[in-house]
Amino acid sequence: MFLKIYLIGVLSTFVWDLFWSIYRLFSKRSLLDTNMALIGLRRSMLSGNYRVGGNIYKELAILSLFIIITSATSWLGFCFELGNSIHNFLKNQGEPQSLKEIRWKMKNVPLRPSEVALLDIQCVEIQRGQKFNPEQLKKIEDAYQKRGFDISLLGRGEIV
Repeated sequence: MFLKIYLIGVLSTFVWDLFWSIYRLFSKRSLLDTNMALIGLRRSMLSGNYRVGGNIYKELAILSLFIIITSATSWLGFCFELGNSIHNFLKNQGEPQSLKEIRWKMKNVPLRPSEVALLDIQCVEIQRGQKFNPEQLKKIEDAYQKRGFDISLLGRGEIV
């Protein structure tokens, strides 16, 4: 009886993790990921956050190991994954309307690199609750230029 419950938990967790891994893999073709790639950012398969560079094969290996470990923990892994999904859903429900509008635009409208960079900066400013000062914007511009992007943020206008 206990073995049957354990195996059902293993199977449930494995199916849940496999579904979300496939979803993450196919969402890399989304318009949001295409827009973010215009400014040199790529979504991590592990955290879901955008970052510069990275190796997808290494991430897939780590993700596979994570799936095996959470599946082996049976219902504990399933509860962890379910709790994490509920947490992310509730976190997204409580964000400001202006942030939701920016994210909608980035997910549904093809943008130029300068527009993506400005919207990304606006997202961070909304989440921080304060605007970047000119010195910080200059550092961000320099980081873009080091990666080969000619994006001006100092004379920016609001896009939303």
